[in-house]
Amino acid sequence: MVGTRIRNSARSLTLLGVVLGAAACADTPGLGPDGLGELPAFASDVTMLGFQSEVDAGAARIEIVLAGDGLLARDVAIKSGEVLRTPERIHGHITLLEPTSTGGLLTLDIGGLKVQFTGETGIGVFGTDGTMDLETFVARVTAALTEGHHPGVVAMRAPPDAPQAPGDDAFLAARLLLGGEGEGRILVLNIDGDNLVRNSSPPPDGWVAVLGLRIELRVTEGLTRIRKERDDFLVRRFEGVVQSVNLDAHTFTLRDGTVIRLVRETEIKYEVGDEHRLGSLEEVARAVNAGLTVVSAGAGVVEGREPLRLVAIAVVFELAPPPVVDFEGVVASVDLENRTVTLERGLTIRITDDTEIGFNTDREHMLGSLEEVAKAIADERTVVAAGVGVVEQQDPPVIVARKVVFVLRQPPMWEFRGVVRAVQLPDSIVVLVEGPAVRVTAHTEISFETGDTDRFGSLEAVAEAVAAGAKVLAAGVGEVASASVDPAIIVAKKIVFFHAPPNVTAFHGLVESVDLTAHTFTLRGGPVVRVVDGTVVWFSENDAHALRSLAAVAEALANHQVVLAAGIGVVEGTDLLTLVARKVAFMVVPPGIQYFEGVIASIDHERRSFTIEGGPTVRIVEGTLIVHQSGGEMLGSFEAVAEVVGSGGTVTAAGMGLLETSDPLVLIAIAVVFRL
Repeated sequence: MVGTRIRNSARSLTLLGVVLGAAACADTPGLGPDGLGELPAFASDVTMLGFQSEVDAGAARIEIVLAGDGLLARDVAIKSGEVLRTPERIHGHITLLEPTSTGGLLTLDIGGLKVQFTGETGIGVFGTDGTMDLETFVARVTAALTEGHHPGVVAMRAPPDAPQAPGDDAFLAARLLLGGEGEGRILVLNIDGDNLVRNSSPPPDGWVAVLGLRIELRVTEGLTRIRKERDDFLVRRFEGVVQSVNLDAHTFTLRDGTVIRLVRETEIKYEVGDEHRLGSLEEVARAVNAGLTVVSAGAGVVEGREPLRLVAIAVVFELAPPPVVDFEGVVASVDLENRTVTLERGLTIRITDDTEIGFNTDREHMLGSLEEVAKAIADERTVVAAGVGVVEQQDPPVIVARKVVFVLRQPPMWEFRGVVRAVQLPDSIVVLVEGPAVRVTAHTEISFETGDTDRFGSLEAVAEAVAAGAKVLAAGVGEVASASVDPAIIVAKKIVFFHAPPNVTAFHGLVESVDLTAHTFTLRGGPVVRVVDGTVVWFSENDAHALRSLAAVAEALANHQVVLAAGIGVVEGTDLLTLVARKVAFMVVPPGIQYFEGVIASIDHERRSFTIEGGPTVRIVEGTLIVHQSGGEMLGSFEAVAEVVGSGGTVTAAGMGLLETSDPLVLIAIAVVFRL
């Protein structure tokens, strides 16, 4: 993440590690501009004799930056004053973790130095404000070591009342920060004369003896530099987004108003090949003028206040990568040559060699390549793309995908039933008195058995019966052919046509319960239907969701499955709520799809949702089919429903949807009918 990266860069500018040890760093340093003075001398070189004098005079704070992977000091900074009361710290890399009954021991790559931690040790993440518990810390370190990595760590403690004896290797961390691998190996401790050992026959010139270690000092050979910091200079670290650049004055201003001036000795840190680092103030100016976000971090000497003005000692400039954004939508087109897909709302998604296309061979509806997406679009299938990426340009909008999944959207299945009003034979269209028009194709399964006088086996037979004044019922399931025409058309997958005597009525709904003793089932909010010896249970041999008996329905309900029943029956006696089924079909509703029906209690305009009295909340999305018919009692849009409900009218909704959340129950509507 951008924020973490920049914070780590800022903290990596350990003052003396930057100013004194730049030559040995992995970063490539550049120098600030000429012509505007030099950096104030806030530190001076010290000889071994001077070092001895400093520590013999009393306790001093030293900051040792180690070279290579041994125990040779590359830079030693000597400090005094208030800094002696600030926490001591060790920067290193973990090579071993040994759990103990109270916490554990960390072995670092500093001569095998061990750092103890307990349950009282505060644990955080280097460069961030994040924290973690002891168990998480141990798990992360163990996992890293198992994979052959040596994670960085910063161990801190309050300074002891007097400098620790040279041979005492105890270091109990009050706080640990996991991370900071780029910090190098640094010891920041209080010492006195007992901790400095001179060598009578150099090299080396001597050693700093701390925590049971002997750190070599090779000043004469030029391998170690010792500096004494001045106490009368105030050095401040800075970090923030660059708001503006003044190339004439060689300054830049952060968003908080801090003005930072670059001089000849200012070190501009960058890494060769790092596309995010900028190596000069001119590059920063060009980036800011181009509307890019540049973050700066570093340290400088205070030269003024109100606003705060600093002379930069060392500075890092980084381009903030564009933010990662989510995208989702229906694919409108595919450009294989340019490796892009364009969504229906106009957003273009660019696929690169680094894009991860999510694919699972166990999921038949997922597409694993852009070529498969193009073929699906050519076959007039609906493909949904979803993922994350970075914004490449705003107008027109283009996102470079980092991760993307392509999923074939299955056509919504819609149940239909009703009295046939007319048959349009040239177009093979069945028009119902209420509900959508139904198209019968060569692939439609018309349920019919030779000799069955109650059913019709062809559209021609249905048309002839309707023309003769007979009442014909149609029931079945199909796919939505179009939501943009009026009326909407359902392409029938399965259909049955019944010759309906005057006392025959159609029924459909979700099965609430089954009484095997009475041979009945009860529909939710509907009639009790009795299955007798003459009842025809309609099913297809190849339909995995069809149930063939009332016992199978009872078993499905016992297994918490949802069962839909549809058919015709004869009213039994004078009780309109009791039917004797003549023909019935039972179907298990696939998992994830739920049926809903009821009066709309409220509307949420912002979320485009409605709540059914005593039922779920249902969201209308881009792909929802709203079935309607001109001139009838159906409403064709969410806005029309909202207007009626808002004016005190009553609207019922029925349909099916995908489960979005269980508590509260929220569905995403696949298809819905709104009736006044």
